[in-house]
Amino acid sequence: MTQSIKITALNPIGANIAYTTLVPVVNMSGTPETQKANLQIVGNLILNGAGGSYFPAAAQSILSQSVTNAAQPNITSVGTLTGLSVTGNISGANANLGNLVVANFFSGDGGFLSNVYGNSAVANYLPNYTGNIGANNITSTGLSTLTGVNVLNDLDVAGNLGVETIQSVTNVHIVTDAGNVNGTWTFGAGGALYWPGPYQWAIEPNFTNEFEIHSESNVVISTDTANANSHFTFDTAGIFRAPSNVVLSGTTLFVGPNAEAAGNTLTAPTIVISSTSNTYTQSVLINQDNNGSSDWIAQGADGTDTEGYSDFGFNGNTFADANYSLTGAGDGYFFVETYTSGTGGNLIIATGTNGSTRDIIFGTGGFTANAEFARMSDANNAFELARANAAIVATVVKTTAVIVSALPLAATVGAGARAFVTDADSTTFNAPAVGGAGNSMPVFSNGTGWFIG
Repeated sequence: MTQSIKITALNPIGANIAYTTLVPVVNMSGTPETQKANLQIVGNLILNGAGGSYFPAAAQSILSQSVTNAAQPNITSVGTLTGLSVTGNISGANANLGNLVVANFFSGDGGFLSNVYGNSAVANYLPNYTGNIGANNITSTGLSTLTGVNVLNDLDVAGNLGVETIQSVTNVHIVTDAGNVNGTWTFGAGGALYWPGPYQWAIEPNFTNEFEIHSESNVVISTDTANANSHFTFDTAGIFRAPSNVVLSGTTLFVGPNAEAAGNTLTAPTIVISSTSNTYTQSVLINQDNNGSSDWIAQGADGTDTEGYSDFGFNGNTFADANYSLTGAGDGYFFVETYTSGTGGNLIIATGTNGSTRDIIFGTGGFTANAEFARMSDANNAFELARANAAIVATVVKTTAVIVSALPLAATVGAGARAFVTDADSTTFNAPAVGGAGNSMPVFSNGTGWFIG
């Protein structure tokens, strides 16, 4: 017979307990019978039933192997997991995750998202997202009040988009008509804005830090898109065409190559026109109505259409204006009309001190040298008729009367010069002109002296 021993009388096992340690158990299946079991079997039985109706949940447990039972309703901490696979749903308050989250989709309004990074982000609505979205593709029906969106490739928004900054390593496209190249606005990686169209129209800075509108066709600024007469056009040849008035508020208009450099050397230019032609440069004023005239006008400060102006112009081939009947059809003219106050009114033609001749030349019948009719000679101090048999024809030719001693030297004026004296001592033709008497007589020069006649 086995001797009965109290448990309290047994020696303690201490630290020598192992999973193979035997413990007595009573088998309650059928007739109760005391049997033995090792510690591992007992532990497995406890864990398999933990939290059930037989065993309460363990207060603390460190598991190094897989948890295989169907439900663990009250786990408060599992430490650091190297892997967690879930086939159903995860419900909880907050999830503080590491660097990578892999999921087929996220469901919810995204109201508390702070940063989202991934190959693709899809959301029905992100109402108050204030963080960054870094993804290759973002598709949403509504994005509002975003403060930062980092998009690697595409941003597709079917609803509203409110952002402070959109950052991209490539171009950013805004599509107003999906599938239509003419419905895509592009913000280029270099800062250029390309607007819809079959050509590369763009607004961009160029290499000299200037602002450019780039187009492979004309650039048109329209004040009325339905009216072609309201289109301001910069064409491909660099020509600017304006449909109406052009008002330049500056003080100087420069036209042509080097015009600005040349004009800046002048004191007060208004229009500077420059050309590199090896023949001639023209400034042309044309009146397309033959009944009218073309006029270049210079006005004084108080000048109007009726006073204070000089007018250089040309008449059309049917011109007939009774107010200007001095000129006719096809005539050119130079008029001066001073102020009604009577100030001035002269037409002055003069040459300056520079030059070798400084004459004023009159020509008729052509523009070559043989068309010269007369000149005012600065060197000879004379009005000279240049053509053979030329004459001055008038009803009266008046010579200023002088005394004999006031006549110029006969050698200076030359043979043929005529004058009129008031103190000749003789009335005999061809007598030497001597003063001191009271005879008023015409005189002439033979190149050596003055004579009555």
